[in-house]
Amino acid sequence: MRNSLLLATLSALSINLLLSTETQAHASTPSTCKAFPHDSITRWATGEEGVIQPANPLSQKLSRWLVDYEEAFSQQKLKRNVALKAESTHCRLTLSYYDQNEQLSLRWQWTAKAGADGQWLIDLPLQANTNTWKTQRIGAVTYHFENSLNTTRAQRFATKYANIAETFQQEVEAIDFYIVDDYQHFLSLVGIDFSAKYQNNRRDGYGIVANTIFSVMQDPDFSHDTVHYYAAKVHSQRNWPAEEGVAYLWGNAYYTNKQAYAADYPEMMQALLELVEDKKQQGEPIDWLRWWQDNPKAFFAETTTNAPNMAPETSIRALISAMLCEQVWQQHGIKGLKQLMNAGRGEAAFFAAIESTLGISSKNFNQRLDSIINQYRSALESAITNKTLH
Repeated sequence: MRNSLLLATLSALSINLLLSTETQAHASTPSTCKAFPHDSITRWATGEEGVIQPANPLSQKLSRWLVDYEEAFSQQKLKRNVALKAESTHCRLTLSYYDQNEQLSLRWQWTAKAGADGQWLIDLPLQANTNTWKTQRIGAVTYHFENSLNTTRAQRFATKYANIAETFQQEVEAIDFYIVDDYQHFLSLVGIDFSAKYQNNRRDGYGIVANTIFSVMQDPDFSHDTVHYYAAKVHSQRNWPAEEGVAYLWGNAYYTNKQAYAADYPEMMQALLELVEDKKQQGEPIDWLRWWQDNPKAFFAETTTNAPNMAPETSIRALISAMLCEQVWQQHGIKGLKQLMNAGRGEAAFFAAIESTLGISSKNFNQRLDSIINQYRSALESAITNKTLH
């Protein structure tokens, strides 16, 4: 009995000693952090193999943002300050870059963990900054949100996301979707305390990068850039006017309106119909070709009827392209639409493609677009009439 008790006691002491040893091995101390290899930061930022390695694909992708700063540092155009502070499980790495006038250009916090053989693992503080957030999985999308989630739009996006992937004959990839207030909120979550380059940016989102999305404002629908993400996987000769048109057609306007969501194609077309009608009543010419070529900013701010449903960044060029893409889709199917999206770079390639598929050229552009918008108006009025009758 005594021997058994002694063995049990020794075993418990051995386990406790082992756990204590492991804890000490993984704990960060000031001396550990002091050993961080400053001279390997540039190699890490540029993706070279070295003693500093990214912890995951997202940290690897975002670390590429440091390339320009490190190049400027190596050319003595920027000064760099490296600060490390020991925390319970890691070292907090803070990189600060200053210009020639000592003005801060960028301050970015990372987590750094010392490993075996002098290796260091670098990660974003994203998990620590969102560890109290809620999560909800809908289809292939795992939403991360601090307070609440618009589940109606989230479910709609999850469906659109899967449909877009399948249309491009791609696997529906699982993604993490973070609902953030704005672009500055995204920056803070990934550790960027200050960025002179992005300090005035609020309206953009970020993604799809490393199977991760950060929302445009708080909108849980990121279908616009989902089109670009999956198109890039299959098209080697991407035509941006066509691809942006499809992103409007299948996705949405990307930027959110005053109601905090991005309008989809039917809503944009409704606003366009009303704007065209307003211009006609005011005696203004309807010049589709000029609108497409000039792509005037704040185009939809000219009408007050439906302006609240349209973000100020909504592009008339992209919406006209969406109308043309819809015609190609209707007349030539998905195959024809994919060929248009893969027609090569530039506006000339886009016009050559729509002329060959639709017979639309710069000479008859306005006439044909008038016909398309009238068809859309008639179809909309017919749909409203049928809905009323039933």
